[in-house]
Amino acid sequence: MKTIKPNDYYEMEDAERESVINEIRTDITSSDSKIMKRMLGIANRYVKRYHSDFFVHDIHTLSNYSGRVMWYVHDCGTHIVKLDSSFKETMELEKVNLEAVKANYGDVHKENKEHHAYIVDISKGKIEKLSTITKLNFTYTYETKEEVLQKLIQEYDSQEFFEIMNSFKNEKKRLKTEKDIEDFVTEQRDIKKAV
Repeated sequence: MKTIKPNDYYEMEDAERESVINEIRTDITSSDSKIMKRMLGIANRYVKRYHSDFFVHDIHTLSNYSGRVMWYVHDCGTHIVKLDSSFKETMELEKVNLEAVKANYGDVHKENKEHHAYIVDISKGKIEKLSTITKLNFTYTYETKEEVLQKLIQEYDSQEFFEIMNSFKNEKKRLKTEKDIEDFVTEQRDIKKAV
């Protein structure tokens, strides 16, 4: 399924952006993914403006993620909050993300007919409508070294991944556990931010 990095999308001219959204819509419609088709139907039904939230941001996020998300849908776009992560800092950021959604848009309830929230479980192919977003369960999971490295491959472009792997080779002897790898990735992100 076609995806585009949000930064690349926003560097395009309007006509090119519209073309990309149409391509992604067509890919979803012709795909075998029932969950993506259902999400497309929900987005088409409720989102009136800022369609790029779904077609660019959400699709890009979900293409590299296999856990559960809280998907908040309203007339002016969508928001995703990841509910599962093997990185502590990611989990903390997602909790802040949820609080921002609550502060900016409020909870979903019967009187707020323009706002809808769902738990989307990518790995199980399920979508469940929520009556509230105040009691969501976040899951912190440890993964094997191979699973962590696979996520890194998906998360970074090839040059960034190459740089991390070179650093990884130099540090291989001290990276024995998933926690060691998690700390190493955090260090690499901090170094990159400082540059």
